[in-house]
Amino acid sequence: MGTVAEWMDATGQAVRATEGRPPSREDLCTVADAPHVLERDGERQAYACVMDPLIVPFLDGRPATVESADPVTGADVTVRIDEEGARIEPASAVVSMGVGTDLDGEDPMTPEAAYGSLCAYINAFESRETYAKWAAETGGAVTTAIPAREAVGVAGAIAVDLFGGG
Repeated sequence: MGTVAEWMDATGQAVRATEGRPPSREDLCTVADAPHVLERDGERQAYACVMDPLIVPFLDGRPATVESADPVTGADVTVRIDEEGARIEPASAVVSMGVGTDLDGEDPMTPEAAYGSLCAYINAFESRETYAKWAAETGGAVTTAIPAREAVGVAGAIAVDLFGGG
């Protein structure tokens, strides 16, 4: 699997095969406690990776704030998404996009295997420098960093192309 489009296709097929339905918001990986949180209307929900809470506002069209902690420094990275777009603090923030190298070629890929190979490698960083430090110390994965603004665009594309939202 070499492209995001191929990954989305494989993930969609996996959910359909294992769950008998197309992917939905319920397939996002919520957890009791994590450094990636969606906040709105006074409620907070934690997610295993930063991409999932970035997707939510595109699925339901409601404004939200996504807060994440840089795994190197602990610094806050905040993304506010509303009808006017995305506001990102700090402006230097990047998001790692990565996948574990320990995939065993499972066929078909299950949603659990997809999350297991991705979630630990999709994080927000206050800067490209802190991402580079994390990437140098993180084995077992292939990662790259994109500006947080581009990650918001990826989240919107995933919402439309994988979940049929937007």
